[in-house]
Amino acid sequence: DDIVFDRWPEVTDDLPQFNGCCVRRVKRKMGLDKKMFAKMRIGFQVLPKDYADTQPFTQGQFQQPKNRFTYRSAVENPQATAKMILGPRRWRQLVLLVGSTIVLVTLLMISACVYYIL
Repeated sequence: DDIVFDRWPEVTDDLPQFNGCCVRRVKRKMGLDKKMFAKMRIGFQVLPKDYADTQPFTQGQFQQPKNRFTYRSAVENPQATAKMILGPRRWRQLVLLVGSTIVLVTLLMISACVYYIL
């Protein structure tokens, strides 16, 4: 069974339903997508007691998740941390913004040097 965490517990209302088109625009603008929500998969078996006694519980079935976020990993790899926090779409937007800003400032500095030298 899958459990999707798509809202905080205290939020009970859906997005306002003024107009179907308006809601779709808001969802698109906010980037609301089913892929962005956390999902937990739960699986369980119901066994007869006799069979369960022959199959003892072994350690290691329940373990901490691998690649768990920690402050240490955030300090060691800030770029991956920023990408994880922002998400892939906003990370690309940030990289494009910073890259274009660097190119623009470099061109302005070159043009200012050429202007003052000539």
